[in-house]
Amino acid sequence: MPDKTIDQIQSRIAGSPNLTDENRAAMLELVGELREEINDLSTTRHENAREIAQQAEIVTRPVEDPDVVQQSIERLSASVDKLEGSHPRLTQAVNGICNLLSRMGI
Repeated sequence: MPDKTIDQIQSRIAGSPNLTDENRAAMLELVGELREEINDLSTTRHENAREIAQQAEIVTRPVEDPDVVQQSIERLSASVDKLEGSHPRLTQAVNGICNLLSRMGI
C-alpha cells in the first residue's frame, strides 16, 4: 500500500501545473527518498510506514485552505518525529518535503 500511495504522490507532482520545474524536480527527488525510507520502515513497522505515506499523500493534495495544509504538514512531521532516532533519513526526507512546501508558500 505505501508504494501505491507514493506512486500517486509522484504522479500528482509530475502533472502539477502549479510547480516550477525546479520545485517539481526537488519534490520528486524528496519523494523518491521518502519511498526508499518507507520501504525500509515497512519491513519492521508496516503501520507506521502506511501512516506516513498517507500523511504525505494528504500534504501533496491540491487544497485551497492553508489551515488544512498546515495541519496536514504538522501531522506528517509528528508521524516521523518518534522515528527520528531509528530512521533519521526518513525524518530528513519528510522534513525536506515540509520545508519545500513551506518555501513554496503552501
